[in-house]
Amino acid sequence: MNPPAAYQTIIFTHIPKVAGMTVRQIVQFQYPPEQVFTIFAYTDESLQTFVGLSEIQKQRLRAVQGHIGFGVHDYLGQPATYFTLLRDPVERAISYYYFIRRHHQHSKHKLLVEGNIGLREYVEREISAVGTDNEQTRFLGGGLNCGEDIPYGQVTRQVLENAKTNLKRHYSVVGLTEKFGKTLLLLQRTYGWRIPLSHNQNVGTNRPSLHEIDSETLALLRQCNQLDYELYAFAQDLFEQQVAARVPNINLALFQYQLKNRARTWKRSLNGWRVR
Repeated sequence: MNPPAAYQTIIFTHIPKVAGMTVRQIVQFQYPPEQVFTIFAYTDESLQTFVGLSEIQKQRLRAVQGHIGFGVHDYLGQPATYFTLLRDPVERAISYYYFIRRHHQHSKHKLLVEGNIGLREYVEREISAVGTDNEQTRFLGGGLNCGEDIPYGQVTRQVLENAKTNLKRHYSVVGLTEKFGKTLLLLQRTYGWRIPLSHNQNVGTNRPSLHEIDSETLALLRQCNQLDYELYAFAQDLFEQQVAARVPNINLALFQYQLKNRARTWKRSLNGWRVR
């Protein structure tokens, strides 16, 4: 998809556990608060609030973002474009499991902690499709409700094809968590955004690395996310095409961006030393 026109509303499809909270902060950095609308979940009253906005209110929106599937543009009544980030499916699933264990307010937290349910049992018992059943395919190809009406283990190839078509036709930026710095630069070049020096939001500290997890559990996670792996490979190709077209000097630009980040870190350290 070609870069969007300046008057289009930008919609961020925030798939859980893809560095989306950091991206939300970056979106909010670009526009006045009244020009950004956050939908917290498709079942949340914030969606109904969004749908109920007047045409004048919607026309003022420069960005809409949240944990909501493809299709938000149908309620805007004005030109719109999408962007999203995808992540290695097993890494994302593991991250989501430990997110649940870390957050007391999550509906599954008590079940996992008090039941002492480990990662493998969490997958085997099909406790959360958000974590383990082709969630990225659901979000991008399952409609506005993120495919929540699709039973566990029954995401079809048609949903995958829908997701691929949506990405190719409607997403002016398809980013990758594993190439986050380059994704930020792609967002900058595509939308003309100011990208602040990086900061991480909602980063988990309680999860093990991939090599610390037993091979049987990893194999089970891969099996549960086969469609997501196909979609992830498709997204990788789109990402490389978009980068080549819009940021041909990406490695140099990323190096310069990283230098600025290091300089800020050194400056903060120096200031802290002076205070002491």
